[in-house]
Amino acid sequence: MKSHTLIFTAILLTGLAYAGCSKNDDNDSTKPVITLNSPKEGEVIYAGTDTSIVCMNATFSDNEKLKQYKINIHNAAGHGHKNGNNLWDTTIIQPLDGRSRDVDFDISLANFHIADTADYHFMVYCLDEAGNESMVYRTIGIKWHGKK
Repeated sequence: MKSHTLIFTAILLTGLAYAGCSKNDDNDSTKPVITLNSPKEGEVIYAGTDTSIVCMNATFSDNEKLKQYKINIHNAAGHGHKNGNNLWDTTIIQPLDGRSRDVDFDISLANFHIADTADYHFMVYCLDEAGNESMVYRTIGIKWHGKK
């Protein structure tokens, strides 16, 4: 009986030692990396024509696996980010996969109005499969160039 107890204890201790020494690769805590190439800080984009767009060029990378990116453009004045003027804003969410992606994305200013002329925050977020998120932003100007 004593030998059974010793064997059981040895097996139990071996299992505990193995569990304590094993690597836990499931805990990805590394945030994705965003390299935002355009728009540039302070860039002025002209709205009011059929071809008015904001061009985004970015590289997203992660040590494990990318999930999605989000672009949010909103008025930079005040930081309730929603003032009484209801200036133009937009949010776009797109899926990503793999560990690195170059993305070119054009945002139409077709619904932009002359009254919306202002400085805007161009915010880019990236989420990986583990739920880690990174963010970069630029302040850009959107000015009216079209017909009134």
